[in-house]
Amino acid sequence: MDSTRRAEPVSLPADPLASEHVAAPGLAQWPETGVNRLTRRRFLHLLAAGSVLALAGCSAAPASARTSAAPTPTVAATLPFPNRRPSPPTPTSEPVPAARSGLSAPALGEGVASPVPPRPLAYTYRTLPPERLIIPAIELDTPVVPLGTKYEKGSLVWETAAFAVGHHRGSPNPGEAGNVVFSGHVSSTREGAVFKRLPQVKEHDGIVVVTAQGQYLYRVRDIRVVLPAAVEFIEPTTGSILTLITCVPDGVYTHRLIVRAEPI
Repeated sequence: MDSTRRAEPVSLPADPLASEHVAAPGLAQWPETGVNRLTRRRFLHLLAAGSVLALAGCSAAPASARTSAAPTPTVAATLPFPNRRPSPPTPTSEPVPAARSGLSAPALGEGVASPVPPRPLAYTYRTLPPERLIIPAIELDTPVVPLGTKYEKGSLVWETAAFAVGHHRGSPNPGEAGNVVFSGHVSSTREGAVFKRLPQVKEHDGIVVVTAQGQYLYRVRDIRVVLPAAVEFIEPTTGSILTLITCVPDGVYTHRLIVRAEPI
């Protein structure tokens, strides 16, 4: 009878406690003497250790074998070496935004406020008072002076201009919105007759008002004769208008001639 024992692989029993010693799969069963003895407890311990390594994603190969494996690709933008040119990332890795890598300045709008342009200084257009009045149709070219009010026989009345047209103080300057009011004598032995020919003005005649800034053009749109009590024609208006006033008829002065013109 052959005394040589054939080594046969022994499978792990269904019950781990049913056998005291087992052989590792694929290995010959070693004699149960010496340092090569593989006990059931040792096998289960190695098997459990291998399972834990597999779940952790680690390799059970020796350290020398692990160092020869392909290194894990890294994103070059995260390397803090200013003199080293970063290698391009692999196609499978997502590119890291430059603003988050710390190697370039952040873009405007990402934590850095864009420069705010200086706000222009407020500019208020200021008109100047009238200096001359020109009505070509009646050959009138006369200076304009400011007029205020005064008390006469206990009543508050407008002043009159001597040898000139008066601009009523409180009415706007040419170029401003509102009612620009001028007045002048039709005849006066002491202060002249600047508006002597104003009753000859017709609708659509042109009027020029001159200031230090330039000329303002108007066109006559309305002519009427009213009583002295019709003060509404010198009151403020919302739109731009020019009002010329004189006394009529000449030598009697019982009414007022109102000539109104609008800007062209």
